[in-house]
Amino acid sequence: MQDWQHFADTRFALRLQYPKVTPQGHLVEKAESQAQDMVRIHLTLKDSREVYFEITHYYDLSAKMEYQRHTENLKKRPEEFVVTGLKEIRWMSQRAYEYSIDWSQATRVVRLIEIGNATYRILYDPQSALNL
Repeated sequence: MQDWQHFADTRFALRLQYPKVTPQGHLVEKAESQAQDMVRIHLTLKDSREVYFEITHYYDLSAKMEYQRHTENLKKRPEEFVVTGLKEIRWMSQRAYEYSIDWSQATRVVRLIEIGNATYRILYDPQSALNL
């Protein structure tokens, strides 16, 4: 994968790769946010839906608690979201959880992976092949 960036950060037990520039020529922007109980890396484009991917590391939070917290926060927003139930899956040969969020403008798939006393939330647009 030419011109793909390797994301490796000591705050994350997971690593990933993402394109520096998409096939359509858009520069992928990486934004970071941090709070006391989490750190998030967000990959997006300004004028395209070619990439939407975020990974969040939640400290001392179970996958089921994050699912509950996330769905409660979505209910407080003005948009109407449809959130599926949390289902157990296998991901990279380990137990994980998955659910999806649909609304009038988009769909997101959410995967929750517990590692130690932390939960990693991977949220992405399944319509983009680059996100997979």
